[in-house]
Amino acid sequence: MVSKKVIGKYWTKKVALLLSASVLVMNTGCGEAGTPEINSEVKAETDQENTETNSGKNEDNKDVQSSDDEAKSFITAQIYDNGKSIADFDEFVNGEWKEQKSQNSDDSGTFLWDEQEEFDKAIRDILDNTDLDEISEDSGLYKALSIYRHILDTQEYDQRIDSAKRHLQPIENVKSLEDIYKLYQTEEYMMFSKAFRFTISADYNGYHATWFEPDSMMSDIDFYKNLFSEDNADDSVKKEFLTLMDKLGYSEDRTIEMFDNASVVGEMIEDYWKEPVNNIVYFDSASLEKENVSVPVIEILGSLEALGKHKDFVAKENLSDLLNNLYQEKNVEAIRDHLLLGAITRLFTIYGEDVLKASYGVDYSDQACRAIKAYASDVINEAYNEQYLGDFDEQRALEIVEDIKNSYRDIINGTEWLSTHGKELAKHKILTMRVSLGKNEIENDLSDINLTGDLVDDYISLLVSKERFERGQIKKEDEKRQIFNANLFEVNAYFLNRYNALYVSSGILANPYCSKTASFEEMLGYYGTLIAHEYAHSYDPYGINYDWNGWWETWMKEDEEAAYTENQQKIADFFDGLEVEYGRKIDGDLIMNETFADLMAMRCCLKILEQKENPDYDLFFRTYARINAHYITEQGIDSAVADSHLIGKERVNHILGQFDKFYEVYDIDENSPYYVPEDKRLSVF
Repeated sequence: MVSKKVIGKYWTKKVALLLSASVLVMNTGCGEAGTPEINSEVKAETDQENTETNSGKNEDNKDVQSSDDEAKSFITAQIYDNGKSIADFDEFVNGEWKEQKSQNSDDSGTFLWDEQEEFDKAIRDILDNTDLDEISEDSGLYKALSIYRHILDTQEYDQRIDSAKRHLQPIENVKSLEDIYKLYQTEEYMMFSKAFRFTISADYNGYHATWFEPDSMMSDIDFYKNLFSEDNADDSVKKEFLTLMDKLGYSEDRTIEMFDNASVVGEMIEDYWKEPVNNIVYFDSASLEKENVSVPVIEILGSLEALGKHKDFVAKENLSDLLNNLYQEKNVEAIRDHLLLGAITRLFTIYGEDVLKASYGVDYSDQACRAIKAYASDVINEAYNEQYLGDFDEQRALEIVEDIKNSYRDIINGTEWLSTHGKELAKHKILTMRVSLGKNEIENDLSDINLTGDLVDDYISLLVSKERFERGQIKKEDEKRQIFNANLFEVNAYFLNRYNALYVSSGILANPYCSKTASFEEMLGYYGTLIAHEYAHSYDPYGINYDWNGWWETWMKEDEEAAYTENQQKIADFFDGLEVEYGRKIDGDLIMNETFADLMAMRCCLKILEQKENPDYDLFFRTYARINAHYITEQGIDSAVADSHLIGKERVNHILGQFDKFYEVYDIDENSPYYVPEDKRLSVF
């Protein structure tokens, strides 16, 4: 076990992520530009440290998955027709698809989104068409689907309003700070509070920790306050919102007062995030007492079983100032109304279509779907796996993971800049890595929910179940920690540095390239390069600072770190300023980490193929090119080059162009604009 410690510069990334929370709320909304996101309903809380890949995959390429002799001979004839070599491998493999895309799309396109669309349709089919009579009423799936369908049935709208008013009344009754503290000690009202918001995630010392992450709600507050301004050109949203508030028992004057009061709290929280600090620290009873904090934070968290064995939590070092300034008797009404607004907006999903559509521009059924996916993710994902992963070749997938681990250990052994001790540490990290395929390592089965038939009660029970489940992870430390809260419904994979583990979504595994009928080269080109890419992130400039336990522990010696940094800089220098489509240029520093992972993954997978008898390199390279195909219009190029990954053509041509085997398989010579001279080819790690 390691001792708890305060970390300064090492916490910079976490601080930046926390500071960006309000920006995320404003920029990832569901509706039109300028409307706030229903952030508490759209997504579950996730570990924001997850390193993710955007590999670009699509169902449209089923026609290229065949590895029969006819297909291969056709490819060979194209390659060597008239003795002309390939100048652009991406165009050779993906040109026809991109031409079709150009005729049917005005937007930036990528294989990833098409695959995501299929995944979303399948989830929606489960929600809409599963026969409840065929599943047990005690199952989590039954409970989730019952709540989802009850949300869509708005015939009991008035009853919902009455039930919601009943849940809001205890907040209305607040008269003192003590009343507020009592509400905080209940699961429901702690969940409604945005000013006193805590989440559970792994920390840099190898534990699950409780993080203080208050939400100012200022994006929502400003949006609704703007409805009452003279500049508001659209009165329909104001009308629908005031209709809802009236039904909940609030006049227009009281509504405006609520937003004004909530702004007092919101602005103080905004200032908390904006204030520059050097450290994120652990607070316990002693440190809070030393800072003269009278708010019973430890008592409140203890009553909710939201503390680990060290009885502390993590926050910015200026937390004491926020607590001492905010929690004063003069601010009771402001805190009450901030809590009240948090409760009202948290329940937006159940109010009905008119107000939701007017306020957020989102279809009611879509919002219901998002809410259930966020709060019943594990049981919905399990149903998807049962229906769609029947052809997934799990055994071979696990074998490829072991092949990748062995390949990386060979790569580490061959490094010249790592000492013998450094190699052993690096290899041990690979040896102890684990993978979770298509599910969280620990799942919330909703067994703690008992349906009552009252939608508001049942919906709140669903939300509370998720928060209770998350708090339960605080007791798990060291080797007992398990992955939870992975983003189950995105077609993607994530390496979690603080677990030294990898999560792969079910949407990846459902791809035909992962099926029992796919060839080894196809599965390696799709799934293998993805896994190897994610594992490579454990050695990128950020991930390399974690050891095999998932603890922040810099393990390289000074000379090793210098050599490592030099290698990384070569990647940035190679790509920096490289001109791509529409005259845009690549930022080498921006793409360095992801490109390092791409290069490591390709090197790793090629070493695996070297050990196979008669490997089909052509099929492997074509598969890699296919899943990275990217059609980009001029309207989409700026966002594409702003991404931390290389855009499609460069991710194909310039990654493959670093490896001798690629030139051996195809007659690509120095006349190609993507040809990389041998002495310029990047040799990572």
